[in-house]
Amino acid sequence: MLVLASVSDALLTRLENAARHRFRFLAARSWEEALDTILRQPVEMAVVDPTLSGEPRAQEIERIRVLFPSLPLILYTRLSPSIAPTLLRLGQAGIRQIAIAHHDDHPARLSDLLVAETAQAVSNRLITAISDLLAGCPGELRWAIETIIREPTSVQSVQELAERARMDRRTCLRWFARAHLPPPSDSCIEGRHCVRSSFVNVGIAAILFSVPLGCGGTKVMVPPRIDLHQHEVLGIIEFSSSREGELGPLATARFMEAVRVDQGLVRIIDLGPENEALRSVGATRLDRTAYQALGQTHELNTIFTGELVVSDIRPAIQITSNLANMGVAADVDATLTVQMIETASGASIWSRSASVTKRVGQVSVLGARDIVFDAENPERAYGELVDALVGAVTSEFRVTWERR
Repeated sequence: MLVLASVSDALLTRLENAARHRFRFLAARSWEEALDTILRQPVEMAVVDPTLSGEPRAQEIERIRVLFPSLPLILYTRLSPSIAPTLLRLGQAGIRQIAIAHHDDHPARLSDLLVAETAQAVSNRLITAISDLLAGCPGELRWAIETIIREPTSVQSVQELAERARMDRRTCLRWFARAHLPPPSDSCIEGRHCVRSSFVNVGIAAILFSVPLGCGGTKVMVPPRIDLHQHEVLGIIEFSSSREGELGPLATARFMEAVRVDQGLVRIIDLGPENEALRSVGATRLDRTAYQALGQTHELNTIFTGELVVSDIRPAIQITSNLANMGVAADVDATLTVQMIETASGASIWSRSASVTKRVGQVSVLGARDIVFDAENPERAYGELVDALVGAVTSEFRVTWERR
C-alpha cells in the first residue's frame, strides 16, 4: 500500500523502520509536492506534519481534507507549545489520529496506528457500498450491521446481531432476504475469531454481504472528463460575489489553480473583474456580442465565468445595537456556480454548482446588517470555505483512480 509521508527525514525514517514491511512510503518535502503526489500516484493514506514548512500550519492539511475527503490522514509531529492551536483546529476538522515524536511513536505503535486507520477507511468504504442495500431496513438493524463491520468482535452470532437490532432471529433473516443479502450464518460471524488480522472486520463483512470492495486488481488512473486543451486559449472573468470583500478574487485564484493541477500547461488569460472585461470591448453587459468581442480581442475560444452567492450569514457572537463596527466570525451558507462559455456562439458548454456551509473568520459587521469579507489574510479566514466550493465544482477537470 502506498502512503504519502509529508514529514521530515527523521520522522520518515522512523515510519519506514516501523512499517516498511506493510507499507511503501512516498516522501513529499513540500505541500505542493504532497498535493501533486496524491493526484498522480495511487496513494491510499497520508501521514502529514503540520510543521512541514517550518511554523505550524493547518491550512494545507485542511485543503487536502477538503479535496480528498476519503483519504485517511494521520498527523505525525513533534510536540511544542506553538503547535497546540493547530492540532486543535485540525481535530475540529475531523482529523483524529495523531502520533507525537519521541512520546508515543514506538515502532509497534506506529505500525498499529497505520494498520488501524487503513482498516477503518476500508470499513467506511464497505458501509457506503452497502448503504443502498440497507436503505429499507430498520434503523436498529442498519446500526447493528455497521457495528459488526467496524468492531469485528462485538457480535459473535446471528442471535446477538438480532438482539442488537431489537428483533428476533427469524425477523432478522427475513430482513436480510428482503434486502437481497445472503443470510448471515453463525459460522461466518464466529469465524472472525480465527482470523488474526486487523482487517478481519472487512474480510468477514465482505463474505457476509457478498459486496465487492474493489480491493483486488490494480489501481488505474482515469483522465479528467474534460480536457481543457481542446478549449484553449481560455479566459476567466473574476468571479462575482454577492458580498463585498475578497471572496470573489480568492475563489477565482483557487479555481484557476485547481483546474490546472491535472491538465498540465493550460493557457488562461485573466480578464479581471466583469466591468473591466466589458470596458475592454466597449460593452455594457455580458451577452453573446460581448463574448464574441472578448474572444476576438483576446484570441480566446472559451471563457470561464462564476458567481459566489452567500445566502445566509449567522454571526458567531451577539451584535448589540450600539456597536457600529465589530470583527467577528460567522457561519455562512455559500454556493459557487461556474460556467464555460464558447466565445464563437456565446453558448454555455459546461456548468457546475456546489453549496457548502462553513465557519469563516475576520468578517466585519457594519451596524447590525451588512457583512463585509475584508480579512487582512483572506486565505486563512475564508480558505476552507473557498476550497470546499472549488473542490466540488472542479472534479471533472481532475484525474481519478479506479481498480481494474
